[in-house]
Amino acid sequence: SLTTTNLTGVASGAGTFVAVGKGGTIAHSADGTTWSTTTTGATTTQDLLAVTYAGGLFVATGYAGTILTSPDGVAWTQRAAGVTTQYLTAVTHGAQYVAVGNAGVVLTSPDATTWTLQPATGIPATNALRGVAWSGTTYAAAGDFTTGGLPASTLAYTSPDAVTWTQHATGLGADCGGCAELYLGVAYAGGFFYGLGVDASIFRSSDGASWTRVMAATGRGQPGMGIGTTLNAVGYGASTFVAIGGPFLGVFTSSDGVTWTSRHSAACCKGNSSSIAFGSWTTPTAGQAFVIAAEDGMHSSTDGLTWAATPAFALGALNDSLDGVVYAGGQFVAVGRHFAGGGNYTGIVLTSPNGITWTDESTTSAINIGLDSLAYGAGHFVAMGTAPNVSSDGVHWTPENDGTTDPIAALAFGSGLFVAIVS
Repeated sequence: SLTTTNLTGVASGAGTFVAVGKGGTIAHSADGTTWSTTTTGATTTQDLLAVTYAGGLFVATGYAGTILTSPDGVAWTQRAAGVTTQYLTAVTHGAQYVAVGNAGVVLTSPDATTWTLQPATGIPATNALRGVAWSGTTYAAAGDFTTGGLPASTLAYTSPDAVTWTQHATGLGADCGGCAELYLGVAYAGGFFYGLGVDASIFRSSDGASWTRVMAATGRGQPGMGIGTTLNAVGYGASTFVAIGGPFLGVFTSSDGVTWTSRHSAACCKGNSSSIAFGSWTTPTAGQAFVIAAEDGMHSSTDGLTWAATPAFALGALNDSLDGVVYAGGQFVAVGRHFAGGGNYTGIVLTSPNGITWTDESTTSAINIGLDSLAYGAGHFVAMGTAPNVSSDGVHWTPENDGTTDPIAALAFGSGLFVAIVS
């Protein structure tokens, strides 16, 4: 292979591809297939984090304020950045060259030779900027946070000149209980800035100030937050599969179960989403809906593709959650748990004819345990927690004894049998 070193950036220009990486590695190729690490001029042992081509030059940046330039990707010259303790993570070119890095560092240069540290950008030193891009009128930068913890909303910055910057609370992060999104890169194309986030998440903005999540994370979840992005449930209806997961994964749909599309473009389903159901009906008027039972309430969509930013039924109490939903007998029934204090839970029961209008049946049902799963079969709804509760109408429930106090995590009905899985 060309190298066993991690490569962290690639750019093309002047008929050449250039890749940079750990330990000052620089590789170049005329066709993207055959590569060489043979270069002349300046070298460095510092890790290189980014490279771009603009204004007739390749510009590579990295640790210890390293900046290297080259007209052809082979002959390199080191430039003085004026900083030695910061690492430079990204560089772009608009009206000038702009490099950004940790501690809120912004460097500018008219020619990539002489660099100026901008002293009064207004960007806090707690921000490690990971990406910067130019739209033709605006620079946009974003990143993550080195000290002081995560803010309630991810921050982005815009500037017309790379000297004075405006801070924007994007709202991302606030939609999942204060778990701020981390940007690992910023690019501009087709009239939009794109923020590249953890675990393959993607965000988009027309102005660098207001951002929308257009691709949910597909990896392990938010680092350090203790929340994963595993898929929890899948439903099928109207020739569409709908899969749901944690707040960083959101909703995916597929027409064939093979090719999937992220639908997490709005702040749908805060917290983990545990269960999904599809229902269709002909009276009083024809209709259909997917509904999701989540930690913040019930969410509804007529097609599984478009989801409202607010739940159709919102839970108001901390530690409450909805964990199971089915469609049967002409109605949706959802169950969950309400925190009653002292480590005790009672059951939440909701019913709806259409997935939009919900009735809280918890007082009537009077279930004195939290409910974790729900299934329908043989004319009965069965809700499970540490014991089963049975109902023929979804409103009136009778407790039963299954001979164990183990909590039941999943429940299904088929071939005349209910089958439960102990958590």
